[in-house]
Formats: sequence, C-alpha cells, structure tokens
Amino acid sequence: MSGFTLLELLIAVTLMSVLALMSWRALDALIDARERITRAGDELRALVVAFAQIEEDLRRSWPVRLLDTGRGPVALTESPGGRDTTTGGQLDLIREAPAVAAFAPAGSPRGDPSRASGLQRVVWRLDGGRLERGFVLWWPGSPDALADTAFGARSTVDATTWQPLVERVDAISWRLYRPGQGWLPPGQRIDGTGDSVTGVEVSLIRGGERLVRVFSIRD
Repeated sequence: MSGFTLLELLIAVTLMSVLALMSWRALDALIDARERITRAGDELRALVVAFAQIEEDLRRSWPVRLLDTGRGPVALTESPGGRDTTTGGQLDLIREAPAVAAFAPAGSPRGDPSRASGLQRVVWRLDGGRLERGFVLWWPGSPDALADTAFGARSTVDATTWQPLVERVDAISWRLYRPGQGWLPPGQRIDGTGDSVTGVEVSLIRGGERLVRVFSIRD
C-alpha cells in the first residue's frame, strides 16, 4: 500500500500556501486598482460637470449685457472673509434664471423685484480646497453680499445656495478677455462695467496638475 510521505505533504502544503499568498496579493492589487480607477473616474466626472456648468452660466450671462442692470454680466471680485479665492479672485456673474417661479420665495407678491427680474447671480469660488458654486435671485439694487446659507435653508430672498462641485483643489485663477484689451492679467479685479467680457479662462491646480479651460461667452 503506497501513500504520501511526510516530506511530500510538507512540500504540497508549502506550494499551496505560496499560491494562496500570490493569489491574495493579486486580488488585493486588483481591488486597489479598481478603487483608484473608480475614484479617478468620479473626480473626472466632477470636473466635467463643473466645466459644463461654468459654460452654461456664461452662455446665459451673454444676453444680460443688453439689459440696464447697472453692472456688467461678468466680473472678477474679491471673496469676503479672507477665503481661498482672495488671491485668485472669484467669478461673479449675472445670468438668466432657469426658472424664476421656482426660486421666488413662497408667498412673495407679484411685484416683488426678485420675481420680476428673471435674473440670477452666480459666484464661483474656492473655499477650503473645494470649488463651490453659489446662486441667488438678483435684481438691480439687490444686496451685493452673498450669504453663507446652509444647503436648502433659504428663508430670505438674499440667502444663497452653495453647491460643492470639486474637492481637493489646490488653487484656482481666472482671466477675462475684453475686446480691444485682450486677456487681462490673472486675478485682475474688474467690476464688470464698461466693455463686455467675451471670454473666460480658468486655471485650476489639483493634485499637482494644472488644468486650463477657455470659455467663449459670445453667441
């Protein structure tokens, strides 16, 4: 009667242990790679959504130049409170509101300027490494300051809704293009008066990489 010797059993167990260890490491590496790919895909999707929203905001700001609002539709302003965007500036624009009735305060009268203007103020800023978009109803003479209001908690017409869109942003800067002047220096503040801005460039540093995107505002 033949069988396995103790040495053969030890060799077989050793080989099985080595194969199991190699398989576990390969599976762990595969799971880690999948998580990195998923995370990178989510981050890329967030950037695509943010750039698409910036483009939409700028496109809807172009018709506002034809209105007598007392300010231009696109400007670079300083962020109050010493935020990250104090150095890079924040993009501050007036655009057509997507749905005036949906944003008007409940019970506001028909003559309420927020309901009648059909305009919306949008600010893009960097706060704590997060690219945020704030929006609020706007009309000529409305308050300039945008309130830091919790998401969805809007009790007054000047309360602002802030949307966090892209995380882990190291720095951001904006450049505006004005006909006859060309590209203004990065972060140069303008109040939006005077010639219309027809182009916007955003330079975003994230994870040590610089992303640059140029938007045309003109129809």
